[in-house]
Amino acid sequence: MFVYEKRLEYPVRIKKPNPKLAKIIITQYGGPYSKSYKPKPKTTV
Repeated sequence: MFVYEKRLEYPVRIKKPNPKLAKIIITQYGGPYSKSYKPKPKTTV
């Protein structure tokens, strides 16, 4: 048996998060109809 540690090679620091770009990148990994990506429903207050 072995232990797997999921670590990046170097630290990543995000100064300005961009949700629109993140959505595009995620859809490219699994496609636009991926089951792994489920956007949060928009709520109205």
